[in-house]
Amino acid sequence: MRVTKTVIVVAACAVGWTHAAVEAGSVGTAITYQGQLKQGGVPLDGTVDLEFKLWDAAVEGRPVGLTVTSRGLDVVNGLFTVPLEFGPGAFTGDARWLEVGVRTDSSDDYTVLSPRQALRGTPYAHYALSSPDSAWAPAEGGISYFGGDLGIGTDVPLLDLQVHEDLRGGRASGSSSLGASVLNTLGSSRFFYMQSDDTAAWLIWDMASDLRFVQMDGMFDPAPWERMRITAGPFSKVGIGTTEPQAKLHVDSTGATTAPVLQLEGGSDASTTGAGILVVGPTAGRNIVMDGNEIMARDNGVASKLYLNADGGDVAISASGTGNVGIGTSTPAAMLDVAGTARIQVLEILGADLAEKFPISDNVKPGMVVAIDPKHPGNLCLARGAYNQRVAGVVSGANDLPAGTILGNLPGHENATPIALTGRVYVWADASNGSIEPGDLLTTSNTPGHAMKATDRSRSYGATIGKAMTGLEEGRGLVLVLVNLQ
Repeated sequence: MRVTKTVIVVAACAVGWTHAAVEAGSVGTAITYQGQLKQGGVPLDGTVDLEFKLWDAAVEGRPVGLTVTSRGLDVVNGLFTVPLEFGPGAFTGDARWLEVGVRTDSSDDYTVLSPRQALRGTPYAHYALSSPDSAWAPAEGGISYFGGDLGIGTDVPLLDLQVHEDLRGGRASGSSSLGASVLNTLGSSRFFYMQSDDTAAWLIWDMASDLRFVQMDGMFDPAPWERMRITAGPFSKVGIGTTEPQAKLHVDSTGATTAPVLQLEGGSDASTTGAGILVVGPTAGRNIVMDGNEIMARDNGVASKLYLNADGGDVAISASGTGNVGIGTSTPAAMLDVAGTARIQVLEILGADLAEKFPISDNVKPGMVVAIDPKHPGNLCLARGAYNQRVAGVVSGANDLPAGTILGNLPGHENATPIALTGRVYVWADASNGSIEPGDLLTTSNTPGHAMKATDRSRSYGATIGKAMTGLEEGRGLVLVLVNLQ
């Protein structure tokens, strides 16, 4: 097969230096050239001869340096790599163009590919090493490289990296005495030290152990000013405020009383698809997403159950304000506000009576007996008259005995008075109809809002408040009553 004019070189570039055929320890002036040969638009496979010439112009011009040939070069999928050495003085800073010739039969002439290719900055990298002793020479406070050390603003660097002179209004420095002290302390560590007018910061990098960021004000003192450490290895840990992190991320805020330990801002609203501000757990799996005021559990993009200490101890919810908790509502009006049906096996209530809210037509106080108001449907009023068969209950809360359950929160009744319908409650009583003993039935009396001992059994039916649990020998006072209207 013969290569015709349809063979082209694409993606060709000079990619670096070759160390072949150069003095040991010297970079040399050869470059590595990579390219791809195609014939009829198809990558070429086979053996070819290549010829490279360097020119000082894109068209015509004069040849520069040696002609380089590479014979019997194996090409796979059109790709090849060859070293090119055009001799000393080929690259002096002037523009250069590369001409490539190719043939597949050694008896044929080379087919010269067109156009020539312009060579850009890479081949001239060796020009920076033209100063004596292979060192970079400083130019008016520039960069120097000497004896394995890099200096910025100094021609004799004494550290791995030493920076001097003003840099954009600040000052970067790594003085030899201070640097030596650090290196003696950290062994083979590598470090970078920057200083402005009022503060200094160190970046210490120990290739064998960890990466630390340290900051200090004033005098050099390693212990107090280490601020962050990233340990190396497969079990890497990040410590902020601690040099001995115990977790993947360990933040020690001891002594920080005016700032939060961790603050995250931005993000989006937490939802089944929203990123939120913080996600705990894998994205494709079970995770918890949080934003500024919401926590949501998800399972592969679907809302799932959120457990609070499912297999642990107590869960306490409190606040310095109202501390209200809403279930099924975002505007709870009580310590626990459930908008819906609650289902439990056992409900333990710490209060004493079962009450319901009713609007009252009269002024009442806890412990007073109330009755159905015939003039205002749905309202209650003070119970008046002995053996009043409209008796409805007792105002809850007397003698600091709280209600256990309060029913009824109808619109407009939110602030209505809770009336005990059953259970224990203290009742105002009048003993003028006879002293009251525990176990006596009580009914309404002629004293408004007061109970008395029921002595007339025939009139007591439908007018009984309940049974006395404490006594009252004379006068008026509070009696503990087990309310049982009948």
